[in-house]
Amino acid sequence: MVSDKAMKSVLWFGCVYDVALGAAFALFGPWIFELVKVTEPNHWGYVQLLGGFVFVLGIMQGRAASGNIIRDLVWLSLAMKLVFACVVFYNLAFASIPLVWVWFAVVDALFAAIYFGWLAYRKA
Repeated sequence: MVSDKAMKSVLWFGCVYDVALGAAFALFGPWIFELVKVTEPNHWGYVQLLGGFVFVLGIMQGRAASGNIIRDLVWLSLAMKLVFACVVFYNLAFASIPLVWVWFAVVDALFAAIYFGWLAYRKA
């Protein structure tokens, strides 16, 4: 069971985490890939686009945390977190993927579990 107060704290943390992560990959993708020694994509636009999506996810979580929590935004945040985690875990199991993405997927899976717990508790 996750209280509304705890959920707002998690959403604010998710907001800061995703805004920072999205902005970092959108603006400094080549440097980050070099830092973690990951093969760069064939076009940086892919990384910039996904960084933008993660940034928007952070804004959504901040919006959901401000004032009254908006259930629809929490559902959308949950869906986006699950999509990323599922894609990474699938590739980890059946293909190959750099370890750095697995760490991000673990964090997103934890966020998704908390969001799902709150949504299940707050049957509105």
